[in-house]
Amino acid sequence: MQTIEDEHCAPFHPSRLVPSAYKKALSTERALDILGYEAKDGKLDRELLDVFIEAKIYKLTDKGGA
Repeated sequence: MQTIEDEHCAPFHPSRLVPSAYKKALSTERALDILGYEAKDGKLDRELLDVFIEAKIYKLTDKGGA
């Protein structure tokens, strides 16, 4: 679960990423999409990611997300 939160927060999470002239911060929705792709590729545990999304754990740290 900590790995999923770490992946969500860095570098995707808007409260942790200062948008630069080169790249805007990703929305929470896009960050969760990316985590889904990583789970599909076997890089993250799919069941834990489902819990993370269904319980809306990402909202606990989402200060400026979409």
